[in-house]
Amino acid sequence: LVVIAGAAARLEFTAEPVNITTADAFDLVVTARDAFGNTAASFVSTATLTLTGDSPAGTLTGTTTRTSAAGIISFPGIGIS
Repeated sequence: LVVIAGAAARLEFTAEPVNITTADAFDLVVTARDAFGNTAASFVSTATLTLTGDSPAGTLTGTTTRTSAAGIISFPGIGIS
């Protein structure tokens, strides 16, 4: 059985930091998924991380705009100052 993923239907965080402080750098991974949850390897785009809310506490540091590779967007060394 070979699964061929469809077009990207959503983006989801697939690797998130745990127990960090504002001084810590951390890595995030975002994966494009098709309607069935498969990695949409044909997805090619850029993504930008931002802080949102009524009053975001801090500023993101590191490279916050990255391009996908095989449906995966990696954000290494992100921080909040």
